[in-house]
Amino acid sequence: MTTPGDPAIPPSNPWDSGRDDDGVVERREPQSWSPEPLVPPRGVPVPGTGGQDSWTPENVDVQWTAMEQQLRDDESLARAFARYEREADRPRTRRQRPEAWHVPSPATSRAPRRDSSPLTGFLVIVIVVVSLIAGYSRWGPNRVDPSLTVPMSDLADMPRVTSRLRPPAGFEEQRERLLPAVSTQGLVGTYEFLNYHDQMPVTWSPCRPLRVVVDTARAPQDFVDWVSHVLAEASELTGLQIILDGTTSERVSFEREAYQPDQYGGRWAPVIIGFADEAEMPGLAGTIAGLGGSSALEFGGSVGYVTGAVAIDTTMLDYPRYAGEPGYVQVLRHEVGHMLGLDHVEDTDALMHPSDSTRTSWGPGDRAGLAVLGSGECQPDL
Repeated sequence: MTTPGDPAIPPSNPWDSGRDDDGVVERREPQSWSPEPLVPPRGVPVPGTGGQDSWTPENVDVQWTAMEQQLRDDESLARAFARYEREADRPRTRRQRPEAWHVPSPATSRAPRRDSSPLTGFLVIVIVVVSLIAGYSRWGPNRVDPSLTVPMSDLADMPRVTSRLRPPAGFEEQRERLLPAVSTQGLVGTYEFLNYHDQMPVTWSPCRPLRVVVDTARAPQDFVDWVSHVLAEASELTGLQIILDGTTSERVSFEREAYQPDQYGGRWAPVIIGFADEAEMPGLAGTIAGLGGSSALEFGGSVGYVTGAVAIDTTMLDYPRYAGEPGYVQVLRHEVGHMLGLDHVEDTDALMHPSDSTRTSWGPGDRAGLAVLGSGECQPDL
């Protein structure tokens, strides 16, 4: 576990696991965890247990009655406040404490790499779904609208394709970072990173825009606005310039190619964010509310993330507003954190905790970790 000021010391060769001879991180399948039951917060008994102390909706609009009854009958919510099992397969190394590193076991299996794209693979992290009843009874239906935005661009302005194998190195890369670095001074909390290289976390380049598109195929009408809002928060906390390139006809997937010249021109494919269900994405089965990750590439003298994806389970669309926001926004923030390079932490006051439902915004540790991830080097060779 990493805290501000600690040296980031990886295992002897953290990239030996999952890296091919050509410096490519292989594509891996999304993993899921079986949560252990925890006691829910005081005043919110486990739904469906009955008895005089069971939670009963009072002063709640009639429109929620049918949904609450359905939730009481849903056995899976008995596990809503759950911690995932850390013994599950995880495609990365992580720091457990300053004096030791841990590579989770059993060893992660590798999925076959498709011949059509020898470039990258996704590192995918999951979270456990939050409790609707706890969220609604704690926060109520007060409405909050997205107020922050990131710069918008147009996919029509696609760069010219000069190669079918990979984009030209350093496209949009500048000699210096585009936005000022964010200080970690005064931020106290825990954070962890998904990947390390040469004792430093793998990052996005701060010297070129991080471009994002939205798959609206199964999304609500205001989804683009909320994506822009969360990305604006992330930009402020990382010092990365994030640009929303609008919507796309591509479906969100973790099997997508990192370079799609026909779809996006001569550049790396932008990060894609959208909704999916377990039929499309088996990693969303059970209590998994979302998946997020990025593709890392080592080429020449540069190592960094070049594209990524965030998928939210469509079941989150049935959840009422939480802390005044749509129920899926907490999941969106968490998965954007993974896309930027943050890993899960055990701190229950962190948004990157895998299952706690009381934190809806970025905590001190999350903010410190994002500031570090935004302070990487330029990547002119990617």
